[in-house]
Amino acid sequence: MPFHRILTEPSTGMRSSRRVEELFCGLGRYALRTRDGCLWIGGPAEHHGDMPTIETSSVLHTAARSIAFGDVNAAIVHMDGRLVMTSTPCASLPQLVKSYESLQEGGFEVPGKYLQCAIGETHVLALDDQHAVWGWGSNNSGQLGFPPEQDVRSLSERLQEALSGDVDVSKAERQATSRRLILENVKRIQAGYETSFALSRDGILFGWGTSSHGHLLGEPWSSRGFSLDDLSVAEHMKLIKHTVISRYKPEVLMYDVSQFSCSRHHGLAIMMDGSLWGWGRNEFGQARGDGLCGTASGLHHIADDVISCAAGARHSAYVDKRGNLFVWGCNDAGQLGIGTTTNEAHAFQVSEGYAQVACGTYCSLALHASGAVHHMGVIDQSHPSYPHQQWLALRPRVIWKP
Repeated sequence: MPFHRILTEPSTGMRSSRRVEELFCGLGRYALRTRDGCLWIGGPAEHHGDMPTIETSSVLHTAARSIAFGDVNAAIVHMDGRLVMTSTPCASLPQLVKSYESLQEGGFEVPGKYLQCAIGETHVLALDDQHAVWGWGSNNSGQLGFPPEQDVRSLSERLQEALSGDVDVSKAERQATSRRLILENVKRIQAGYETSFALSRDGILFGWGTSSHGHLLGEPWSSRGFSLDDLSVAEHMKLIKHTVISRYKPEVLMYDVSQFSCSRHHGLAIMMDGSLWGWGRNEFGQARGDGLCGTASGLHHIADDVISCAAGARHSAYVDKRGNLFVWGCNDAGQLGIGTTTNEAHAFQVSEGYAQVACGTYCSLALHASGAVHHMGVIDQSHPSYPHQQWLALRPRVIWKP
């Protein structure tokens, strides 16, 4: 499966430089960040089975830190802290730009220095180098951390207006980068459909926005002082209100969190003790992994000794400390890698020897201990019925070797 390098620093020529350090998955697109700082994007071409070729900009010489994908936009954080956004749809490779002067070429640079970016349905979160969270875009559901305004346009609408030439560049810059400080002392952020999440440096998970699928828990919860016998389904269902929950400012969801992954409507969290918990939308069992499906799930214990987890659009995955890869949930595109397209509500072990996992809409990626990256499912932003079957993998398939 072809990849295209879009951001790089001078290569050392060493084989070890091609080892993948982090996986990124989004709607119709995914990326790998290698040890040498290169960022590689993979996915289907719009009309053919091969990836289009786009020349790397000679100006973009600094290494990449991370990338975030949205439905109609993407963002890349450079190692030097620059955050570059593009309104190019994910059906084709993002066209990065050099500066504000290149706005019509497909993107713009957000003022400030950043560590990470996250893109929701119509809003954007950015974590700056002082560990403060900023947000911009639509606030129709309070996802920017304050009560919804009467007249708020989505980020994509603002970008489309700017790129159409209907407004001058300076106005577009002011509109598209009108930021709001939301939270401080944060180490990781993610965005759901109309929700936002931030993990503080001392292990507190915050959430805000609006959810009707249990994406925002009803009260703070901690793994301290509980035994598994105490955490029954009935007790945890009390934490969830099956009505719309709105939080217009960051509120504590969980304590003692080591890492987390949130999709549009459900989430997973690894606690300090290595236990994995899930919550939120659960029609395919994606929030639980125990075979029980339903509209929504309260906080549910899934596994122990977990080192990596990923919440896809409607499926989930984790890797335990022994390197075993488990998957469950919706499997209409073979994204579980179990050899079929049958949904699986129980956590199912696919293989072993893995170190990291990432999930998108119809696909999953897993980083093997050997350095190889395995792909499961299809890479297409519309529907699993993608015509180019060479992109379909019902079993883990190698797409990258160091």
